Amino acid sequence: MSFLKPFIPVVNAVSALLHPHAEVVIHDLETNKIFHITNSFSRRKAGDQSLLSSPLSRMGKDLVYPPYSKAGTKGETIRSVSAVLKNQEGESKGLLCINMDVSKFEKARELIGTILGGMDSPKMESELFAYDWREQMNLLFKEFLMDKNIGPEAMNRTDRKEFVHLLKEKGLLQARKSVGYLADILNVTKATIYNYLNDSP
Repeated sequence: MSFLKPFIPVVNAVSALLHPHAEVVIHDLETNKIFHITNSFSRRKAGDQSLLSSPLSRMGKDLVYPPYSKAGTKGETIRSVSAVLKNQEGESKGLLCINMDVSKFEKARELIGTILGGMDSPKMESELFAYDWREQMNLLFKEFLMDKNIGPEAMNRTDRKEFVHLLKEKGLLQARKSVGYLADILNVTKATIYNYLNDSP
């Protein structure tokens, strides 16, 4: 039996408590693949590549990676925390991540900040998933929407085409399944993405 299997009920319990706001994931550090995932609003599934960078570089003595922020597939802010799972021999076997959608709280914070005279936005951090093209794509999507001052539903063809070419320039459409992932983000077909790519920016 896999060392990580006994952690599945823990993941399911945390997910049930925080549903639908939190996605909970177990990464297998030996295979660099997702071992188990619940409430997957990131569209990832078990067996997908984890694409982790150096998950242990900033771990504290309690084996917890400090809470950090990243972007979701629709530009929403995700607040995350990760913990290393070690066996009895002290070997790092897994990484448990809790990703919570705090976008509703963020909007409330912005409203309160406006009333109280403004508050700084939380710093986006993506060191842990620096090699994950999905996370980088999500972050760029959030920044793109912020720059345009629009929501995903307000994007027109010109906006979508501009974003597609932005990702092309960043080299984020070279990975396998990246076009399909982008199509899901923009709520269009893969054929539409290819049409955008064939058109001049």
